[in-house]
Amino acid sequence: MKNSDKVVGILYIVASILYFMATIISFIGNNTGMGVIFLCLGLSNLYLSGVYLNKNKKSK
Repeated sequence: MKNSDKVVGILYIVASILYFMATIISFIGNNTGMGVIFLCLGLSNLYLSGVYLNKNKKSK
C-alpha cells in the first residue's frame, strides 16, 4: 500500500467523523431531517473507508 492510498483512507474516516459531528448538532437543534441525511453520509463514508483500505491491503 502506497502512502497516498493510506492518506485517502484516513481522509474518508475524517470525513465520516465530521458528518457524525454534524449529525449530533442537527439532532440537538431539532433539525432531524438534515440529521438523518448527515448520518447516512457519515455511514457511507465509513463504509467506503473500510472497503478502500481492505482493497489496497489485499492487493499487496
